[in-house]
Amino acid sequence: MGSQRPPKEPVQASSIISKVLEDLDLGPAARGLRIQRLWVEALGPVWAAHAQPGDLQGETLEVLVESSVWAQQLQMEVPAMLQGLRNALGEDSPSAIRFRISRIRS
Repeated sequence: MGSQRPPKEPVQASSIISKVLEDLDLGPAARGLRIQRLWVEALGPVWAAHAQPGDLQGETLEVLVESSVWAQQLQMEVPAMLQGLRNALGEDSPSAIRFRISRIRS
């Protein structure tokens, strides 16, 4: 019998998708996917429960928030949010955030 290869470790689909998007020169899509994947890590569970990443337009990330109250609260936290994104994403992090009230998925 032939030699058997050891089983490979499971790989997250998001990492495969990111690699394919980069290989296809779809950088902005891959960047947006990384932001979505690392959102809770970058912002923490409390903020992430009330806001979700939306479109990335250049260096500005649109953040969808569930209410005007959360938009106002998070507006005061933009520097901390950007720092969290920089810590999680490195040079892929956006340099600005704007908020839009929207229904967010739970």
